[in-house]
Amino acid sequence: PFLSPWGKMRLLLEPLLPKGKSAHDESVAQFITRRLGKEALEYCMNPFISGIYASKPESLSLSNAFPTLHQMERDHRSLFLAFLSQKSRLDRLPKTRLISFEGGMEDLIIRMADHFKGEVSLGCRVLEINRLDNGWKVLAKNEDQSQNEWVFDEVICTLPSHALTEISWKNLKGSDQISGISETREYPLNLVYLGFDASHIKHPLDGFGFLVPERENLSILGSLFSSTLFPGRAPEGKVLLTTFIGGEGKPELTQLEDEQTYELVLSELSQLLGISGKPCFRHLKRWSRGIPLPDFSMRGRIESRDSIERSNPNLHITGAHLTGVSLPNCIDGI
Repeated sequence: PFLSPWGKMRLLLEPLLPKGKSAHDESVAQFITRRLGKEALEYCMNPFISGIYASKPESLSLSNAFPTLHQMERDHRSLFLAFLSQKSRLDRLPKTRLISFEGGMEDLIIRMADHFKGEVSLGCRVLEINRLDNGWKVLAKNEDQSQNEWVFDEVICTLPSHALTEISWKNLKGSDQISGISETREYPLNLVYLGFDASHIKHPLDGFGFLVPERENLSILGSLFSSTLFPGRAPEGKVLLTTFIGGEGKPELTQLEDEQTYELVLSELSQLLGISGKPCFRHLKRWSRGIPLPDFSMRGRIESRDSIERSNPNLHITGAHLTGVSLPNCIDGI
């Protein structure tokens, strides 16, 4: 068990606790410690946050990262009481499952593009967005350095926050607010993909993977059993593991050389999963800018975006730095 007897007892005390101050936006760490105790923070929420955001509970705003938890306390005083009140409704909902696509999430975008009438241009870098009297002019550079220019009735901008300040915005009302939208914390994150012969791993890999609490003092944040989660991710008799390293807690690890990274990850996976053989497949993906954090500055970003959109009809700015990182969040933001 990862919680001590006292840690479990502390969880059971949650329904007896008073409601927090409604006007006070607190960090996820403050909320979980207040409602569920320190052990729940360290062994449950800490690895959960590192798995979703590659961050720490202390850095995230509760109302921005987990608005549902925030509302549950507001409405029911207790998280446990809120779950009980919603149990019958949740039991009636259809069962859901994780899905992906054979070619990865890119398949979703490609299929969406197939249904669009008109032109879809890929691999373009937006250089300029110019507000006209009756529309918007967009200038972009292609991979071959040639340029395209289009005029649109409306523009929906879903670029990463840091890219917004790299665009030349012309005739935009309130253009000084662009910098407010782009003030997002994103820590570097590396994804390490290792393939093995299934017979070389003692662990049955019979789950989604695992997450590592910070206080365990390991280098990796966690690992997904990708070939267990999604069919077709590895050949017959092989398995694929996707491991995360870096993030807010240990950003310096993303600067290791490729071979050092592979050795570090293999060493810790071998210790945790009982791996006896060498990987038959290796791939390293480096993200210098990782996941945009729903921290306490998120409300300011949203206010800056709203101000620009009010002053510039038919311009819509959205993205994970404004909506949250899940796919449903991003879809709702469009």
